Amino acid sequence: MKGYELGSEDEYLGTETVLIADDEQMLRSMVEAVLKESGYTVFIARDGREAVAIYETHAEAIDLVILDIMMPFLNGVEVHDEIKKRNPEALIMFMSAYAGEILDKLPESKFLEKPFKPTDLLREIRRVLPV
Repeated sequence: MKGYELGSEDEYLGTETVLIADDEQMLRSMVEAVLKESGYTVFIARDGREAVAIYETHAEAIDLVILDIMMPFLNGVEVHDEIKKRNPEALIMFMSAYAGEILDKLPESKFLEKPFKPTDLLREIRRVLPV
């Protein structure tokens, strides 16, 4: 996806693997394109159950999970809990237009508010992932 500016030092580029779970097709496509263009490997899930299944299959390869809070079958918090049961050290970030009191229950969680710009997404990922 062209049309966003990376920093002059390309500080937003990465080589890690990210699992994105969101039920909005347009957002999934945008996030996937931005991340792939920036060097990341990307797994995409359309709902919470699919996110857990992908994580179970590829847990060792996944460096970061980014979850929408409101999704069918399992919401983002439920997916968070399932992943943390399997790997308490898993890095998880939420994205949502509405977080409300949900994130109060998960104070250690990172959060990106929708809508966001591609550079906001890339910047937040670099903040979350270890160098």
